[in-house]
Amino acid sequence: MLPSSKAEALAFVRSVTITADGFGAGFRRADPYEGDPTRWSVLGRDCLWRREPLPPQVRAGLTREFVKPGAGGKEAARVKVTVTVHESVTAADRDMAVSLETSMRCPEQWLSTTERIRRLWSRGDSHGGMRAAISDDDLNETGEYTSGDGVWNGFSWYKYRLGPITLSVTARSGGGETEAEEAETITGVASGIGLVGADIDRRGTQLDDKGAGDE
Repeated sequence: MLPSSKAEALAFVRSVTITADGFGAGFRRADPYEGDPTRWSVLGRDCLWRREPLPPQVRAGLTREFVKPGAGGKEAARVKVTVTVHESVTAADRDMAVSLETSMRCPEQWLSTTERIRRLWSRGDSHGGMRAAISDDDLNETGEYTSGDGVWNGFSWYKYRLGPITLSVTARSGGGETEAEEAETITGVASGIGLVGADIDRRGTQLDDKGAGDE
């Protein structure tokens, strides 16, 4: 059954298997590897992302980061994976709706005082034939990322809902990659997302309205 307490939910998100090589050859754990499980990312009215305490409708969330070091003058590629347990399917649905709205509200966003993403294009596919087989709802977003040095590289964001659980993944391509190398990174990230989603499904939770204790 779905974790019914914050402690059980935190144990659940920690139990989800996420391996570095699942995203492709060369990836390894970043340092730091895990984020603060008592906080999550919120996009402010000023289009700046901040880490804020978890709201009451979120039982637990955990972010892990992976990096593929650059070589030969190339920048590192990075992947962040966040698994979040909401109190119900309805709460998770609301979170998906807010996520879809962010790129329309803020086509250019600040990740920090120097890091930015821009030219964001989003697609939601809750019922269509392109929906991922592992999810009940999914969103995809693409754009460009800069660390503040004036060079813009590829940025991708994926978010899936499996019952009351959301899986969010962001990927930043390494600067200096060829088109083929960037495509390989994107393909690897997509494969890694499938592995994580399948593991969430295997773990078990009965991701349906009844098991989720939906409103």
